[in-house]
Amino acid sequence: FIIKRYNRIINRAIIDKTCKRFLTKGRTDLKGLKSRLYDIKDKLNSKGLKAQFAAYKRLEAEALTLSKTIEAENQPMKRLIDTITIY
Repeated sequence: FIIKRYNRIINRAIIDKTCKRFLTKGRTDLKGLKSRLYDIKDKLNSKGLKAQFAAYKRLEAEALTLSKTIEAENQPMKRLIDTITIY
């Protein structure tokens, strides 16, 4: 019983550390996308419609790739979180 309790505390510490890392990395990645979006927005008047559309599509593809990468990176943690919340 004691081992389970301490193991739970250690697992919670691991989750806290991982969540903190996830948030800081996510903020950094989102800042990059946000700055690219503002760059595209600033260039709206200077480029043609097709160039604008292509730039937005590239940005959309990058956002989807980022989303899938983050999901894949954090999949093992989901099992740990689910296990801890059961107890």
